[in-house]
Amino acid sequence: MSSIASIVAELISIIGLAMNSPAMVVSEPVIRQLDAGDLQHRVCGKPCRVLAWYGPDGIIYIDNRVDPKRNIVAKGILLHELVHHVQREARGGNAESCVEWLQRERQAYRIQAQWLFDNGIDASALIWQVRTVRCSPDAFGKRSTTKTK
Repeated sequence: MSSIASIVAELISIIGLAMNSPAMVVSEPVIRQLDAGDLQHRVCGKPCRVLAWYGPDGIIYIDNRVDPKRNIVAKGILLHELVHHVQREARGGNAESCVEWLQRERQAYRIQAQWLFDNGIDASALIWQVRTVRCSPDAFGKRSTTKTK
């Protein structure tokens, strides 16, 4: 069984290839596993459908029921959050507007969906997410004056 560190290294390598930057170097991400209720409260302030989140503090928060060492879909969830870590490092910080946040979110969903398809998992629902994800002013920890349709 792989350690989480080796899984993270493998996934960051995959992200580098997907972003056409195979030699990229990023800092080791901080990953914190939380109980489902704690994660939902941190992200939504109430019960909601969230399994992982890349917080504006640069920490990956993941539901402790999500086990990327044992489950390929869970590994895909971690991949998605690692895309956000790489984006933050490559662009020098968090998204500054809803437009930028949406671009980053859509890129993360596309990379996750492609990786899942490549590993024999039907990721059609993620393709739908790419098309329908919307930004709220607080989606990335900042109020934005940029309006989206």
